[in-house]
Order: sequence, then structure tokens, then C-alpha cells
Amino acid sequence: MHRGGANLARTVFSWFGEGNRNGETTGVKTMANTPIRNAQQKLKVYVIAGSEDVGKSSVIHHLTGLQRTRVVELADTSGNGIGIYAKIQSLQEGDGISPQDFIKEVTDKFKISKNFSVVMVALRTDTIYKADIYIDEFIKAGWDIEYVAELGIGPGNTGFLSLHSQNNKYNYKTFARATYINQLAAQVRNFFNLI
Repeated sequence: MHRGGANLARTVFSWFGEGNRNGETTGVKTMANTPIRNAQQKLKVYVIAGSEDVGKSSVIHHLTGLQRTRVVELADTSGNGIGIYAKIQSLQEGDGISPQDFIKEVTDKFKISKNFSVVMVALRTDTIYKADIYIDEFIKAGWDIEYVAELGIGPGNTGFLSLHSQNNKYNYKTFARATYINQLAAQVRNFFNLI
């Protein structure tokens, strides 16, 4: 099967519990019993976009310390804690998950726990269902697109989502492929205003 999620009609989702693949706790602070400050606030979305193998999942892993989808609390640059629902793998990869199914997944999780206000997700720009389609559906669902970091775009080149960001008024920045993933993650962390 094509890694780009050619089979989105058969979306599969499995909620992974706390801990790593061996069932051990990761030491990352999770938000199991911490309600967000305003349960009525809109969800904000932090997107890490790019083509295959530019480091999207690795950047999310470095930002959150997570190996699997779950909620984590991170500090922003003002010192406030932010509950983030982080999806590590690009939505279009593997069997893929449609924008509508992902919105339902997040909405269902939020109804149960209300312990996050940000969704961090990786999206591909080089598949049949490109990142802009997902972002449009997130906007239709009432989510605020806060940041979009497009990876693998060299200096002087225009990213796939450049015009889309101008039309939809969200914070957008391109990042060149870095030799070291921790350098790239640090640049994205700074753009997302995280510590």
C-alpha cells in the first residue's frame, strides 16, 4: 500500500494509552485530570507539514517527548502550561485517517477529558489528500489554525501552503531540511512559542 494513505476510505484509529511500547511510563507529564482553563474555548491547531521524510514526526517527538498519540502538557514562552493532543504520525500515512474522522476523534477525546486546548498534527503535502484539504476541514469545524510549519523548503523557495496561509490568515513559516533533527525541532519550538 502507498504510504501516502491511498486507502483513506478504510481509516483506522487506535487510542494508545499512557506509556511507551513496552507499557512503561515515559516520564512525560500528561494531562489526565487537569481541565483546561476555559472549556468553551476553541481548539487551536499547530500543524507540521511537509513531504515524505522531512522530519515531521521526529519534530513532534522532539517537541513533546511522546512516542504515541496522547495528551501532554508543555510550557509556552510566557510560562503557562498548554495541554496538547499530539498525533505523531502524519494523518495521511499508513491506512490514513480522513479529516472528518480525525475531527471526530479529537472531539470525542475532548468531550471525555477537556484536558487540552491545542492539537498538534503532522500533515503531508505530497499525497492525493494534501495538507490544505485537512486544514480547510479543521477551519470548517471551528478550529483555529494557530501555526503551520512547513518542513523541507529551502531558502528562497515557496512552500506548498504559502498561498493557503495568506488566504486563511494563519501563522506560517517554512523550514529548510536540517542536518540534525534537534536543530530543526528547536526552530519549530521557537516558532510555536514553546519552551
